[in-house]
Amino acid sequence: MRFLLLVFGFFCFTVNAQDLQKEFEKFRSSHEQDFLKEVRRQDSIFAQQIIKNWRSISLNPPLEKEIEQPKPKVLPETIDTVRNLNYKIEPAPAKKLRSISPVQYEHLDYYPDEDLSISSDFYGQEYQIGFPTSFVVEKEVVFERSFVSDFWVEMSKRPYQKLMNDLLLVKDQLNIPGYGFYLLSQDFAEQLNVSEDLKPFYVWFLMLKAGYDTRIGFSKNNPVIILASDVRIYGKNYFTEGDKHYYIFGEHDDSVNSYGEVYGKELSGIDFLINEPLDFPLKPVQKQYKFSHDNEEFQWSIYYNQNVFELLENFPQTEISTYLNARGSFLLERSLGKLLKDQLQGKSESEQVAFLMSFVQKAFDYETDQLQFGREKVMYPEQIIHYSKSDCDDRTVMLSYLLRTFTDVKSIALLFPQHIALAVKLPMPTFGETVDYMGNRFTFCDPTFYNAPLGTVIPDADRSRMEVLSY
Repeated sequence: MRFLLLVFGFFCFTVNAQDLQKEFEKFRSSHEQDFLKEVRRQDSIFAQQIIKNWRSISLNPPLEKEIEQPKPKVLPETIDTVRNLNYKIEPAPAKKLRSISPVQYEHLDYYPDEDLSISSDFYGQEYQIGFPTSFVVEKEVVFERSFVSDFWVEMSKRPYQKLMNDLLLVKDQLNIPGYGFYLLSQDFAEQLNVSEDLKPFYVWFLMLKAGYDTRIGFSKNNPVIILASDVRIYGKNYFTEGDKHYYIFGEHDDSVNSYGEVYGKELSGIDFLINEPLDFPLKPVQKQYKFSHDNEEFQWSIYYNQNVFELLENFPQTEISTYLNARGSFLLERSLGKLLKDQLQGKSESEQVAFLMSFVQKAFDYETDQLQFGREKVMYPEQIIHYSKSDCDDRTVMLSYLLRTFTDVKSIALLFPQHIALAVKLPMPTFGETVDYMGNRFTFCDPTFYNAPLGTVIPDADRSRMEVLSY
């Protein structure tokens, strides 16, 4: 009898569970349909706005990295004794960098008619993404506003949700920022069997559907991609709309034809913030470095990831805060961490900073960007290790990276007309030059001033025009 009751109870539970699952699926399907209807309604409105708000836009000349005075042509070496001086600087309005979280597409897990796939190698990361034949639209590009509107209407009706989700998963796996997703979208579009003129339209569509403020336009009968950015992008023509700068990517003249209305209300500017180690397949490269500290000689083998280096070489130049906040690859961090573990363990914060300063001051050859690259170029940690030669921007980025990654020492950047350095917050008073900022005292720390101790910055740095950048 007890057995029969258990069987009956299990049967009732199973039936109830099945009914609940059916109700849930019915509820989910109903809400998904409502969601898709709303998205299609917005897509239709957006297509009309493209026609209505199309215009010719004059472009501003490219922004160039601000340099008021030439950087030192040779590596400055310490000759003066340390001076005990203190400065006070009122904080400027802080500009927060942010990492963007794109739209997630979770309501469609598969395509019933998925019969095409793309396989590609994105800086060493192989990925394969499937999609229906209907996603590929082969048509001749007409350089008119109606073509842009029609393309959007047509593509927004095609099944794209799972494809978007798969691309965003690749982005998350690699820890790349928004600009990395832009490069990934380009890579995906390159594999499609469509004309070269049509590929930028796919990039535009993918970027918008991922939640990035992206536009498409025409210039010189060429399609161009237009990216909004929260930080300055150097070397690119741009226009301003409200409080946003829009930068032009692609061959163009001094104006573009595009629309002036954004898609949706939650779009984000492209971001460059690398706040997690870039996680690409390993392509290790070894570099040898020599330096001395406290009469001890060090010879280090440092490994970096060539795949990450090649990715970063395709990033445009942006504001210095982007680089001061950047992480390296997992390989670079493991390599440096292994070398630094014994050297930093048991040392005071002042001793840790002094050791890292010695490494950055002495291990890298000094060379200005103009001599090395023919232009100003701030580098990410992976690039600094690759090139071995660097100037004050890069050395400050490297020391900032080492302090943030391997110590608990807080630092700020000191900006001078022709120089950049750091200042560090230490628990004990130190000799030398300091700056009071936001209620804390920071000690000068110059990774370019060869063999200089804590509390000094190159003598030629104009203290009267010093600015502080908190990052």
